[in-house]
Amino acid sequence: MLGIGPRAEVPVDSSPLLPLLVPGTRRVAPIQARPARLLEPVAPARVGRRPADVPEG
Repeated sequence: MLGIGPRAEVPVDSSPLLPLLVPGTRRVAPIQARPARLLEPVAPARVGRRPADVPEG
């Protein structure tokens, strides 16, 4: 694909915690756009698009 792959550095038990761990770091958290926007007041994040098509399944 792009020559990059995922690397888990901070495991969490619940995906809603991810946006709280990302601000102020160089990390990214792949979560759905709607939850990211709902959490924006307490965990400001930049919502972006996927860099490439990801195969389903």
